[in-house]
Amino acid sequence: MFGDSFQEALRNIEKSHLHCEEAHLALSDKKCGLMCKARVVLGHLISEKGIQVDPANEDFMQQVQQQFEKELVSGNTNLLKI
Repeated sequence: MFGDSFQEALRNIEKSHLHCEEAHLALSDKKCGLMCKARVVLGHLISEKGIQVDPANEDFMQQVQQQFEKELVSGNTNLLKI
């Protein structure tokens, strides 16, 4: 949760907590990171800049894509079978 001030951020956290309670969702303290500048959630970096793909995942996906393309060029059609 972000805000231009501490009070605004706190209000946003309270709103979010109420939404979770209304939806009967439980919050895990292991997964909550209060007062941090950025957080990785489900492979995405969430920060005041917005939501971006986690750079670590981006590098991995590029490696997988390059390997996939090499296999296709070499004629390995087993990659296309599901």
